[in-house]
Formats: sequence, C-alpha cells, structure tokens
Amino acid sequence: MDKPAPIYSQIYEHFSEQIRQDRIRTGERLPTEAEIAERFRVSRATVQFAMSRLAWEGWIERFPGRGTFANTKPVRPDGTPSRYPDFKINMHSLPVFTDETVRTDDDITYRLMTFGRKKPPCDISKMLRIEKSQLVFVLERLRFIGENAVEAESCFFPPDVFPKFETTALDKAPTEELLVEENLGFKIGRVETTIEPANADSSEAQLLNPEGDRALLWLLQKHFSEDDKPIVYAGRVCVSPIGFSYRTQAV
Repeated sequence: MDKPAPIYSQIYEHFSEQIRQDRIRTGERLPTEAEIAERFRVSRATVQFAMSRLAWEGWIERFPGRGTFANTKPVRPDGTPSRYPDFKINMHSLPVFTDETVRTDDDITYRLMTFGRKKPPCDISKMLRIEKSQLVFVLERLRFIGENAVEAESCFFPPDVFPKFETTALDKAPTEELLVEENLGFKIGRVETTIEPANADSSEAQLLNPEGDRALLWLLQKHFSEDDKPIVYAGRVCVSPIGFSYRTQAV
C-alpha cells in the first residue's frame, strides 16, 4: 500500500493545481499561512516550506505587508506550459554556505562519515556515465550548527577523479570550498543544480529529522568539466529553514 504524500507536498499540489486550472486566478490573493495551517492542521513551518516551493517555481508572489498572490503560470520560452520554470545557475553566483546560513553564534563543523572507494547506486553510476560495477570515491559528511545536525551530504567522484583534500578541511571546510578545481584536477565548465523536497524516509533524513516533523530539502548538484565530462555528483539534504539561501543569476 502506497504511503500518502507528505503534507507539505499535498499543500503544494493543492495550490499549484488550483492555479494551473484557473480556480485561483492570476492576481488573486491566497489565504494567509495561519489560515492554511489551520485548514490542513499542520504547523506554520510546514506551510512556509510548501509556499516557498510555490514561490520558487513561479506559481505565487509574496509581498510583505500585502499577502500572497497567484502568479502567471510558468511557461517555457516557446510558450508551452511548464510545471517548472527553465533557468540556468551561474556557479559563480552561489555563495558559500557560511555566508548565507541563518545567522548564529554557534560554530559550523562537520563530521566525516565515509571517504573512500565504494560501489555507487545505479542512478549515480548513470549520472557519472560509468559502468555499474565500477567503484568511485565517496565523501559523506554531516554538517552541524553547534550541536545540531542540519545537513547530510554525499559527494560521488568518477573512478578517474582523485580529489585532494587536506585532512583538517574535512572537519571545517564547506562543500563549496572542497569542490574547487585545485582539489579535483579538472577545470569546472558548468554546474547543474536542482532543489526539491527530500524524502522523509531516506537515511539522510532520518539522521537530521528523527521526529519526522521538520521540512527537508534536497540540493542536488552535478559538476561538469569544460568538455562536458561529469566530475562530481553531490547530494545534500538540509533541514529547513536552517540550510541555505541561494541567489540565481541568468547566464
């Protein structure tokens, strides 16, 4: 028997479908977060997570002091409807985690879980364009703010990429400082980035969210060399709202 979708996904699907079908028209004001929380019997944090995804995908616009309003449905450049807006990420516009994280007086540290060769999942092998039987370098860490684990990350490197990390860096350096050309031996040509809700049943989510009542996000990044060779696949599960705030720039 299939499990019901997480409640934040249900809220997202409800409002995106209402806007898609013009049941909520462009420019029409949506209920407040408190009203939505009461209707779905959830916390404000859960509603905020769902609304943030709607805003990121272009379904709604939020104006401080005025409210949240339905937006024109996203379309591709050719005019056809699109559930997700098309855009590219400029890797140089992605700030370091420590610059954009929620302000805190607590130290940001890391706990190394795995660093060595292992067989990756089939989908990772496909993304790295290697045979399923090939071993890859894997770096797995937990990120902490003070004593609280706020992110779990896994970085996969193809067999011919030998990352060079200082031992001390694995305890202190953000991912953005590790995945640089000097450490990878390749000049980075482009980075593909995807942000989406995390599966609360994943092993990473269970490390961060034992109570199961906090919203989680996946930040998935694929790094390519100048000749379009995959050189890193990085997946990071973040506790929301602690986690990251990325700016995008059209390129």
